[in-house]
Amino acid sequence: MLLAAVLATIAGFGLWSHFRQADTSHTVIGISDSTKFTRAQLDDAGAVLLKDKRSYKGCTIDRISYDEQWSDDRLGDEWRSVEDNPGSGSSFHSAIAQYGMDKVLIFRSDFTCNDASDKGFSTGTTAGWEDLLAWAPADAKADRGWVWIDGGF
Repeated sequence: MLLAAVLATIAGFGLWSHFRQADTSHTVIGISDSTKFTRAQLDDAGAVLLKDKRSYKGCTIDRISYDEQWSDDRLGDEWRSVEDNPGSGSSFHSAIAQYGMDKVLIFRSDFTCNDASDKGFSTGTTAGWEDLLAWAPADAKADRGWVWIDGGF
């Protein structure tokens, strides 16, 4: 009887942890100074990403960060790569073409997953995940003025 109760408790915890939202209680948010966006806009972008990352069931969101110099360099590299290779394309290049370089940014995030099969992440720590967003408050898909474009490495 005791063994059955222990097994039921373990199974219940496993199901609970699989369906619960990601832990964001200790997430560190780091945002650099910006010449492109106001602090309020950047805070809103961080809040939009944090809200989205709560869907990373079985994970802990460790850090969300924005470094304008790094973001601009990465966007510039992506733009040049597609321009130098006609016929190629990327969501980054498309976002810059649609919204303009001055309206697009990349946040990076680090998270640790124990069980995140619903998002396809492997168990362990993922560092440097990139989320591409565009400032487009008139867009119907915008949340707090931001449109999420793409995410990955």
